[in-house]
Amino acid sequence: MYQYNPRGFTISKSPLSRSLELQKAQWLLDVLCSLGMYPLYIHKLHLQLSVAPEYYYTSTTITRLPEIEKNKGKQHLERMARADVNFVVYPNGKIMISIACSNNPFKLETDEDESSLFSFLGQVKDRLLYVLNDPRERVVPSVMEWYLSGCDINKDIEISDMMQLSSIDIQLKYADKVFRLYVKSLHDKAVYRCEESLAFNNTPIVEALKQIRNPYNIDNIAAEIVGKQLHQKLDSILNCKAIVYNDVNN
Repeated sequence: MYQYNPRGFTISKSPLSRSLELQKAQWLLDVLCSLGMYPLYIHKLHLQLSVAPEYYYTSTTITRLPEIEKNKGKQHLERMARADVNFVVYPNGKIMISIACSNNPFKLETDEDESSLFSFLGQVKDRLLYVLNDPRERVVPSVMEWYLSGCDINKDIEISDMMQLSSIDIQLKYADKVFRLYVKSLHDKAVYRCEESLAFNNTPIVEALKQIRNPYNIDNIAAEIVGKQLHQKLDSILNCKAIVYNDVNN
């Protein structure tokens, strides 16, 4: 509530400052109320699958890959048109796949959107077949059998330059999830991103996507958790005194 004055006094926020805080909070509440109007996207996917352990030692491509310290994982990065895809193959046959696509998230509103995502995952599988030297697909399982261990889901609201200056960055952690609100530059525009990080436990990707498309996730959590935080902030601003001086030298 109070700011430090280098002359030796502590003062509360001015009426103008409190007014600006109220405007910011009200703008964010309006954003939360409008989230249902915007499509759902998914990015930062972490996938997991398993193959026969011997391929870690017999694939000529894997043997040439750099080894990660401590866990002996072999790492391979593919820069694809839509996203950067990182493969890590471990001696026990486990394969971790990370898809970085924050600037090009996949829409996840309809069955057609989901089909588009699986089409991209088919391309990812093709790259993995090359890494494992498995052209006849005898080792790598179907994408439908891959597991989703984690991802970020988001909704983006395009904002003006003025709104960029008045936006509020928020990060909240609860249970095994993380919720964020922040400004992001996206190609030739700026958006206010409402983002939630999710973790899954041995969940097939088809089942995980079904859970993600449940409308409860990001809209209700944003309104419930962030809304409570903002209402508390509004009450604090409205109830604080105008100015309080304390001579710190006495």
